[in-house]
Amino acid sequence: MKQSYLGFLALCLLFPALLPAQSSGLTPIAGNFQTVSPNSDFAIVVQLFGAPIQGVEISQLAVTSAGPSVACAPGVTDSMGVATLTCHTGSWPIEVGIRVTVGNIARGVQADFLITVRPPYLLEGLTKLYGDQAFVLRGETFDLTVQAVRSNQPEPNVRFTVTPTPSDLLVSCPATVISNAQGQATITCGVLATLPANATLLVNVRDASGRSVTFTVYLLAQDTLDDGIFKVSGDDQAVPSGSTLAFPLVAMVVVTGARPRARA
Repeated sequence: MKQSYLGFLALCLLFPALLPAQSSGLTPIAGNFQTVSPNSDFAIVVQLFGAPIQGVEISQLAVTSAGPSVACAPGVTDSMGVATLTCHTGSWPIEVGIRVTVGNIARGVQADFLITVRPPYLLEGLTKLYGDQAFVLRGETFDLTVQAVRSNQPEPNVRFTVTPTPSDLLVSCPATVISNAQGQATITCGVLATLPANATLLVNVRDASGRSVTFTVYLLAQDTLDDGIFKVSGDDQAVPSGSTLAFPLVAMVVVTGARPRARA
């Protein structure tokens, strides 16, 4: 039996085609499940299996995200089939998870990376992160996000009381929300389709210690937005002269009366 095995091994060394072909595939080997900051660079590493493995370009195929843009420069596999791609995230004011898919279409291989984008900004007290000064159509929902920070640390499990004013508007918001591990809480409100006229809504968010912020939301009694550019987040920030803004300025662009499709 041993002699037969040695004889087969010798044949395989002389004739590699006798070896079973390894199935082609692409595997993440570094950078999966990492946490990165907005507007920063990060790297992801993959390994290609199935000959040939060297000199194959691996590029970004897709990004699934409700948050920032992501752009990855292609990488080329080395003699071990390993390729590194350098990526960059755009600006974004709140924590969000994204899925980056890379691969090679000709080889029919791809791999997914799950990335968390987490802003490093910790402003003492309560901070409006998202949704202030937004324009909302009737029948639509909208999100308001606040962050609680105490002693330069995010405050989890903070209960916020939500009070919309005037209270007789056709808007439904949760009475309370609780902050997550990053001290952030998102309030999802809805505007009924029967909103009779345009209105300005003030939503006060307050914690048990008396700290509060107030969001301003413009409710529009129409089904489509007029052409133009509308503020989404980043308005009304207070920063020292010469300092960088803590949060990006986010706007929504509407063309030809369509519902909003993108934010810039």
